[in-house]
Amino acid sequence: MEVPPAVFINSCPNCGLDVSSERLAKGSVCDKCLDEELEFNGVYDLAKKLHERGTLKNLKNVLELHREFSKVERIFKEALGYPPLGPQRSWVLRVLRGESFAIIAPPGLGKTTFGLLMSLYFSSNKKRTIGIFPTRTIVAQSVSRLQDLSTKLELAPRIIYYHAGLTQGEKKEVLSALESNDFDIFLTTSRFVIDNLDTLKRVDYNFLFVDDVDTALKSSKSAKSILQLSGFSEDDIEKTRELLRQARKDETAFRKIAELRQGKLEGKVVVFSSATITKGNPVMSALMGFRPGSAVIYLRNVVDTYLKMPESEDEAKLLFVKIVKKLGDGVLVFVPVDKGQEKGKELVDLLNEEGINAEFISSESVTKLEGFTRGEINVLVGSAIHYGLLVRGIDIPWRVKYAVFYGIPKFKFRIGDVVPLLLMSRILTIIANLTKDNELVRLAGRVRAKVRNLSPAAVAMISQQVREGKLEDEVLLKGYEVVNKALSDEQTLKKVAELGDLVIKDRSLLAPDYLTYIQASGRTSRIYAGSLTTGLSVLMVDDDDLFRLLNKKLNLVLEEVNWYPFDVESFRIGDKDARETIKKIEEERRDIAENRKTGTEPQLNKIKTVTFIVESPTKAKTISSFFARPSVRDMDGLRIYETVIEGGVLNVVATQGHVFDLTTKDISYYGVEVKKTDGKTMYIPYYNTIKRCANGHQVTETDEKGNCPKCGAPIVLDKAKTVEALRKLVMESDLVLIGTDPDTEGEKIAWDLYMVLRPFNPNIKRAEFHEVTRKAIMNALNNPRDFNVNLVKAQIVRRIEDRWIGFSLSKKLQTDFWRDYCSKAKLDQKGYSCSENKNLSAGRVQTPVLGWVIGRYEDYNRTKRRVYLATVPNLEGFSVQVVRDKDKGITKSSQLTIVFLEYTEGEREQNPLPPYTTDTLLSDATQMFKMTASEVMKIAQDLFESGLITYHRTDSTRISATGIGVAESYLKNSLGDSYKEVFRPRTWGEGGAHEAIRPTRPLDVEGLRLAIEEAEIEPPKELTRGHFAVYDLIFRRFITSQLVPLKLKIEKIKFKVLDEDGNEVKVESNEEERVVGFELNGVPQEKVELMVYTPFRLQKPVVPILKDMCAGSKECDFPLKIERSFVKSDVRLYTEGELVAEMKKREIGRPSTYATIISTLKKRAYIIETKTMKMLVPTQLGSEVYKYLNTNFSTLISEDRTRKLLKEMDEVENGTREYTEVLNEIYNETKNVK
Repeated sequence: MEVPPAVFINSCPNCGLDVSSERLAKGSVCDKCLDEELEFNGVYDLAKKLHERGTLKNLKNVLELHREFSKVERIFKEALGYPPLGPQRSWVLRVLRGESFAIIAPPGLGKTTFGLLMSLYFSSNKKRTIGIFPTRTIVAQSVSRLQDLSTKLELAPRIIYYHAGLTQGEKKEVLSALESNDFDIFLTTSRFVIDNLDTLKRVDYNFLFVDDVDTALKSSKSAKSILQLSGFSEDDIEKTRELLRQARKDETAFRKIAELRQGKLEGKVVVFSSATITKGNPVMSALMGFRPGSAVIYLRNVVDTYLKMPESEDEAKLLFVKIVKKLGDGVLVFVPVDKGQEKGKELVDLLNEEGINAEFISSESVTKLEGFTRGEINVLVGSAIHYGLLVRGIDIPWRVKYAVFYGIPKFKFRIGDVVPLLLMSRILTIIANLTKDNELVRLAGRVRAKVRNLSPAAVAMISQQVREGKLEDEVLLKGYEVVNKALSDEQTLKKVAELGDLVIKDRSLLAPDYLTYIQASGRTSRIYAGSLTTGLSVLMVDDDDLFRLLNKKLNLVLEEVNWYPFDVESFRIGDKDARETIKKIEEERRDIAENRKTGTEPQLNKIKTVTFIVESPTKAKTISSFFARPSVRDMDGLRIYETVIEGGVLNVVATQGHVFDLTTKDISYYGVEVKKTDGKTMYIPYYNTIKRCANGHQVTETDEKGNCPKCGAPIVLDKAKTVEALRKLVMESDLVLIGTDPDTEGEKIAWDLYMVLRPFNPNIKRAEFHEVTRKAIMNALNNPRDFNVNLVKAQIVRRIEDRWIGFSLSKKLQTDFWRDYCSKAKLDQKGYSCSENKNLSAGRVQTPVLGWVIGRYEDYNRTKRRVYLATVPNLEGFSVQVVRDKDKGITKSSQLTIVFLEYTEGEREQNPLPPYTTDTLLSDATQMFKMTASEVMKIAQDLFESGLITYHRTDSTRISATGIGVAESYLKNSLGDSYKEVFRPRTWGEGGAHEAIRPTRPLDVEGLRLAIEEAEIEPPKELTRGHFAVYDLIFRRFITSQLVPLKLKIEKIKFKVLDEDGNEVKVESNEEERVVGFELNGVPQEKVELMVYTPFRLQKPVVPILKDMCAGSKECDFPLKIERSFVKSDVRLYTEGELVAEMKKREIGRPSTYATIISTLKKRAYIIETKTMKMLVPTQLGSEVYKYLNTNFSTLISEDRTRKLLKEMDEVENGTREYTEVLNEIYNETKNVK
């Protein structure tokens, strides 16, 4: 891979001095540390070489870490036959660094094995371990395993253990050994910790391993005891509780919790391990190292099938038995709550009569799980309710294979009866949206917050209180009062059902319980040893409307669910033989059972730890939440989101934008060394880490005191710390993927990171995606690509050109121009310094754009005139613009008459416009919402990073097959089968990676609001009114692009205006075409308004009124009333949106720079925006700056030259032009600026 020459200041991994890109790309260090040109494929080999040469400095700790890791590796190899793999390797490194942390990972990743082997490592170094396990059975198993491992390793650690099964004498011996610290490894239960906390607090231990900490969290006593054993006090717990309250508004509170944790755990390593984390104890969770309360998103590999349930109950039961008999063993059966537990028990009796060993399970019959786990029970039957044991309490990947639903999981209540708690919350949210009542909106928010924070057990308890009329919670009682009142009104009930995806049937309200379906069917597909097992779900559909709504909700939450018809008689799933799926499932379970039986974990070599680097914290949060509940780890100020994916562990981290930029040091030519060798010119940019001061200035260098060179404020952020933390992180990783934006800027951020991280991990790739959705991210993870060096070169050219033009011309403006301008304007008398003005700047693109604003303003002034707005009494919505002409006596007091010559009605078709590109979005949004271009781009960035729209910096109008699917899904959900009459799929642009800007989900703006309020979608940051407005615009423009043409209702009116003497008066226009209505093939208007983009102003109809007023006469006249006057011109002043459109038209600027160019012109006070109309007007300073630049440097800033240069940069990006050729041109142009 070609490596463009560059120097990274203070970035040598070993000495911290400057290092070349060529050296870094080889995984090496600077030439002062190593004078040989060698390539390294690991930081340990590099450190060893430096040690041999006697130049080892900063990498000394890496070598020491490697030596200790080698000891652990030997223990693993001798005990298991293989080294620490995947996440185990990461956990070992963290322990060796002295970190305390929480492991949240599914079964089969070797968590317990890791804990036991690390205890043997510590004992070999004469350090003590305490291991805490949930039950005495697991303690006994762990002791036995530990003894076996010790024998294999020829170690003889002093292992003691304590559980309820010991004799009194044995218990006394253990307590005595603890008191005297006479042991190496002590294993016990959390119960013992509660009863003997004082004794344990006196034990001098180095490693504390808590297995299945989730079990401990369920008891506050147990959790508190373990925390106190770890070193936390009651005050620490209370302080953490307060910090968690602050964290709702201030993310830095989590960092303070991390600091508290590390401070208390100094000198010892505490590791908490669990397969799942509940929300039951957020304070304990936070102190244990993972952030509580994050959303659960579901990773599943389930074959979803359905079949129609017969209306006859006997036939339905017969079909059910056939299904279960065909599937065989390992079946979970879910019975909807509306059918009752008695129905479940009936089904159990039926299965037992057929020789299938089945049991009904509820919260009172937990012990039956053990029989199922051992294979003694073939089928478990339970209620399809989200807090039910069968839905949430089972994680047995080697036993659970199939899920059968005897009806769609649903909420159901008879209108007039008590509404289930979760459904009450949902209906209240819909009513609040419907009424827009602020008090109801607040109440709905409070109810949602309460319900969302309830544990499954609490939901069950409150539901019982509601049924018995014993509910005391005032907020929930008020919610019930509002809902019950609203549902008693027939019209409100229908509207609630329509908006809330509910079905009204037989005086009952039904809603699909999609979360229960996801959780219950997901029991068949679990991660084990890094692989996601295949599951099969069979849904017996007892209501077609409810099935449609279930499918809609599932596609919203899971993005994509494919349903296949299940034919019991032919035993086919869709067009495939069901035996193929069954065979695959059975083989997977046999492999897992065999692995568990033998104790081996051969799958671990397939499990990887992947570090996924993006530039935005919002994007990092969104991505990490796609797969499992992310834990949050703080590494030297860098927030890392840890989550589980199929095949391993994913660490998602954000750099917060660019990490490096061109230095402002006085190096050669404005931070670029110009070097001539063998008749060729080399351009070597020098990059330094970006720093930010307390006043917000972004710099690359500091003053002699280490402060901001612009204002003297202290530096509060240096991306050098980000680099340092990332280097530590990638050492733990098997693969590093850099998922920055898919454009030149994103590629350059990725390239810079590759450079500085390459010595620490050679396995670094690019992850490219154009929308932040689960499907797109999985595709990027599974298909990493190499770096696109052409994109990197293009950004190098753009950045150097910007620096050379900017610095050379800006210096002229700041000194020569300013002294002359300031003096002539006598600004020194107003307190300004006329020696220099550092706020002034010039750029090759911004200068022509400034010229357009000035030219448009001059044209506007040259043709501006005063116009009167006149109306016709009793003809509301119609007006005429009359030109003032004093010579002809046309003034505000003139008596004028309008003569209508023609007035007709008609129709015409309006073809849809293509979906948005960056320029068209900016053009529309700035004008419609009176936002600045920068504000629109910031909102679009938020929407993209929250996973709601595709990438927003694009010139493409192309729509992918996925995009067309989004449109079809929305139209089908909204219009039913009639959608086919209006749906016209179009791809618009040509092929390629980039798409137009479009929504990623089939949700209009009202659907999005409701999904967010019901927590079906949880954006990582709160969306404002502006976010919803821009989303709505993008959504409607996209949907319209996939529709048949609109039919517009048109009015055409021709007229003339006469003065008192009957002379014709000049008007701006004497004919008008008005759009007064539109329709979409009979689609109801209220639905059309949510989905259609209208590039026209809808006006009130006037022709029907005119016909009445004219009483059938072809021509008729009426007096005009002059209302007011205003100034009009032949040309419009630019708005920001129109200026963006002009840039696109003239091929100046790019999607990534449109908004920045305008923002810079405003910031420099070259242009201002009028308050009301938001028009752009040049200032005197702006006009003089342009005049100075155009007079002295016209060849540098001419529009033609700028356009040509941008095209050359595109050629570099496409690989058809060598980037040094373009730099030669720019260098020769700018070096003689004087």
